[in-house]
Amino acid sequence: MENITLFQTETGSHIWRMNHAGSDYDKFKGYMAPTTDFLMGKTHTGGHFGENPEGHTISYEIGSIVSGIKLNNFNILMGVMSPITYVHWDKLDELRELVKKNISKRLYDSTHGLAVNNYHKYILNEKDNCVKRQGMIIRSLEWAISVYETGEVGEFKKPDKIDVKMIPELIARLDKLHEESTVLPDEPLAEWELDDFLIKLRLDHLKNDVTWGEYEGGLNIPKRLLLDTMEVGNQDTLLNLEDSRNANKKYVAYLNKAAMMRIRDGI
Repeated sequence: MENITLFQTETGSHIWRMNHAGSDYDKFKGYMAPTTDFLMGKTHTGGHFGENPEGHTISYEIGSIVSGIKLNNFNILMGVMSPITYVHWDKLDELRELVKKNISKRLYDSTHGLAVNNYHKYILNEKDNCVKRQGMIIRSLEWAISVYETGEVGEFKKPDKIDVKMIPELIARLDKLHEESTVLPDEPLAEWELDDFLIKLRLDHLKNDVTWGEYEGGLNIPKRLLLDTMEVGNQDTLLNLEDSRNANKKYVAYLNKAAMMRIRDGI
């Protein structure tokens, strides 16, 4: 089975209305790897950079996206909440609502880290002390400050002013809000809903794509029995599978994991 592209958005200067005629496009792609990969111990973590005809694309597996939302990672939040969508997904609005439910002071780590790192590495060292770099830092700080003050994931707005002297002032303002503000909770309030979203997504994918005889050993377990196991998730079905003469042990373990996830999470 191959990876499935779920959605694709823009995360570059265009969403901040800071683009010009020569601006490239920084695209964010959310994809889903086969659920069987995870059941067999394979992982799909981190972002993967690639070229597109108009710029760059960074791709994240949906599990990494969910983890990034829990951490309130700035780059992940931009990718999910971007107002510019190139490839729409029927569950993207649901995912965006989960972002809103889980916004918290965890946002500080990635936004503060991005600003401080860029300020010290590029501005103070004069390695890249250009207006574009300054604007990137200022816009991310102003966005984070807005979230802290309103408790809402707002627009990605173009700064009214770009002045390098603003950067340490904005960093100090964000620090103060992080310490004193009570608008945002310290931790996300509905992480379990993100877990539920991801588990259901993976199980639906598994039900749609797994057929008998597909794995090593020429398995002889009907797809209907697999679906019953996943839908019912009861011990009787699991025992029947274990008694099957033609059942491959690895496949039985695989089915047990899928069903046990449903039992554990009450799906």
